[in-house]
Amino acid sequence: MRVAALLLAGGESRRMGTPKQLLDWDGEPLVRAQARALIEAGCDPVVVALGHRAREIAPALAGLPVVVVRNEDYRSGRATSVRAASAALPPGLDAVVVLNVDQPRSAAAIAAVIGRHRAKPSAVTRPTVGGRGGHPVVFAGRLAAELAAVSEADEGLRAVVRAHSDQEDRWETGDPAYLVDLNTPADVTAARPGRRRESP
Repeated sequence: MRVAALLLAGGESRRMGTPKQLLDWDGEPLVRAQARALIEAGCDPVVVALGHRAREIAPALAGLPVVVVRNEDYRSGRATSVRAASAALPPGLDAVVVLNVDQPRSAAAIAAVIGRHRAKPSAVTRPTVGGRGGHPVVFAGRLAAELAAVSEADEGLRAVVRAHSDQEDRWETGDPAYLVDLNTPADVTAARPGRRRESP
């Protein structure tokens, strides 16, 4: 199965107060750790959409086999990064993984969602925890054109999921790691890999 990934990393990190993309994540910048996890999970290509402070963030990806696109319209919302990254996707994909840079996931966690999609092909495959939707979300490759056309006015990716709700596989995982979302410094402290290893 040919799987690509969109890593959305164009935001301004207003609540964090510092670029989330460059947060230390187990010894490397978060954007690099996320891109590497997607690669290790089997995604090819991995398209990284940068926006805010792109010139400063891009060097963190040096040496990785990723496609970097710059979204000059990032201030208009996440949908613009989805469109910019989708425009760089090759044809003929079986699936597209979409992940935000502030939702760190291990390669194993990403691979598990891809594996579920492979075992039970659906328009949309989404991990859930107690019924709550998690990330990453995997879209069937045939929806790539729809991803490339999302807009903030139509609620971006939510509109694609909603349009195919009758073909959505909401996969209950029971794993809270699929809900981790880094919005504030406190979120980072609670979620850092080193802290998790040290916890009893």
